[in-house]
Amino acid sequence: MKNKVYLCTTIILIISLVCACSKKSDNRVKNIYSDDEIIDKYNISNDYDLKNAEKDGFVIYQVDGKIINNIKIKEFYENTTSNKEDILTIIRYTIEGDPLITQYNYKEGKFIVYEDNTRDKNDEGKIIMREIKNIELETEDGQYSIVEKY
Repeated sequence: MKNKVYLCTTIILIISLVCACSKKSDNRVKNIYSDDEIIDKYNISNDYDLKNAEKDGFVIYQVDGKIINNIKIKEFYENTTSNKEDILTIIRYTIEGDPLITQYNYKEGKFIVYEDNTRDKNDEGKIIMREIKNIELETEDGQYSIVEKY
């Protein structure tokens, strides 16, 4: 009888330890970027303004429809079609002025897209990563845009 109690106690202890040590999932946003792809290396804060974004060379979609540094989209497309690694960061500002960031990473023949709305006060604050097969370049009224292919 003592052996059964000892065995049951040992099994319960082992199960408790395994459960306590197992990874728990939480709903907090985690940094999913690798060191060389991390958007925050540019120190994009919640109040990152248009002047700094333009100075840092990001593509900026303004609320009024104007696109700043739009040529960077064409350069990114040309680099990827030549199989050169490249990163394109696009910032869209909400009406309230919060930056929404999309970053295209082309590395080793793969496109990884990160959508970061963690700085938007009116959104869920998530970073979403997805892989796409390819991109196409569209031109309209002298403005370039990327069309994602899945």
